[in-house]
Amino acid sequence: FLIRNNIEVMSFDLRGHGNSAGERQWIEEFSEYVQDLDHVFAFAKAFAALPTFLLGHSMGGAVLAHYLEHSTAGVKGAIFTSAAYQPGGGVSKVKVAAGRLLNGLLPHLKVSGGLDTSAISRDPNEVSEYKTDPLICTFNTVRQGCEILDHLPRMPGIFKSLQVSQAMF
Repeated sequence: FLIRNNIEVMSFDLRGHGNSAGERQWIEEFSEYVQDLDHVFAFAKAFAALPTFLLGHSMGGAVLAHYLEHSTAGVKGAIFTSAAYQPGGGVSKVKVAAGRLLNGLLPHLKVSGGLDTSAISRDPNEVSEYKTDPLICTFNTVRQGCEILDHLPRMPGIFKSLQVSQAMF
């Protein structure tokens, strides 16, 4: 839609996701995702002096919020779609406690992501495509999970501090 309407779009996969390099679903620290966004944004700004909007979906929304907490230079606006804001209902306290223990022993351990793929879309074809997409990871590493869970509690405060000059709904 955006491209058809002459709006330039640049997207990227976070490290360890999609077509990006790196061990699947692995980070040492959540800040690595924020640094990745900073690098891509600097690269994009070098190509155009047009107003720039950043969009973050799901975990990308959490990354974008943490990025904007420290820098809004050059950002005309931010769009959040289904931003990761708090742990999902399927993340039990027992699973979190076990993950924290395992993070010290087996941080690279892969655990099921537990995503309800039927909730991806109301369109069954989209759900089917998602399920068969070879770039989709159906697991998390223990370290990645712990890093994400450690940063989600800050989301309400970050959103309260973001400045919005004009909202469009």
